[in-house]
Amino acid sequence: MNEFYYLRELSRDEINSMFDKLTEIWDISNHYWFPLYDTNVNSVIAFDSVAFESHFGFVKLREILNDINEIIEIRESRYKGYIVKLESFEPSYESIGEGYWFDENMNWIIYCSHEGSTTFGGEWLINSIKNDWNDWEKHIFYVTQ
Repeated sequence: MNEFYYLRELSRDEINSMFDKLTEIWDISNHYWFPLYDTNVNSVIAFDSVAFESHFGFVKLREILNDINEIIEIRESRYKGYIVKLESFEPSYESIGEGYWFDENMNWIIYCSHEGSTTFGGEWLINSIKNDWNDWEKHIFYVTQ
């Protein structure tokens, strides 16, 4: 992780505490989440990661999240956690694992999987993306069995 990307690294206790609360709020029953595993939460949608990055983009996402004070990142299996700088925020799957991003209120979430999906949770966040992305319906991620 590059220094320009984060404000600070989270302690193991911070990671565990935040992730426990996050999993309860967003019905995360495994270290993988929607669309790889079902959820009882209604306000979630998953897009193809490449399509999201190329057709919508991180600049627009940062504009939507502009009022968020601190973005929290936790990687798969609670391996690493950071407070992320908004100006360099680009949620994606990396070799250190699946990623979850949210803020202290946990009323929105972003999850990037190893399968090439980017999931968004939170009605206001989903509606903001849909309002700014004309053909979002073409880029829904579907799990194939």
